[in-house]
Amino acid sequence: KYWARVRALAWSPDITMIASAAEPSETVHIWRVGYDHLSPCCIYRGHPHRDDPQSEIHDVCWFPDGQHLVSSIFEAHIWRCTCGN
Repeated sequence: KYWARVRALAWSPDITMIASAAEPSETVHIWRVGYDHLSPCCIYRGHPHRDDPQSEIHDVCWFPDGQHLVSSIFEAHIWRCTCGN
C-alpha cells in the first residue's frame, strides 16, 4: 500500500502505467496498472530543486512516446521511463 497525499498524477499514453508524485517527497513513482491490481514499477529520486530542500513536485506529465515523463518543482526535469511497456 502507498499512504501519502498525492500532489500530481498522470496516466501513460497507453493507459498501462500511472506516474504519481506525493508529499513529502522529491520522487516520482511509476505504477503498472492491471485488471485487478496496481503495483509499483519504478521510483525516480533526485529531482533537482533550488535551495529549498523541502520543495515538492507539483506536476507530472507523460510525453506522447510513453517512454519519457516530465516533473516540475521550480524547474522541469525529464525522466526516461525504464519500466518497459
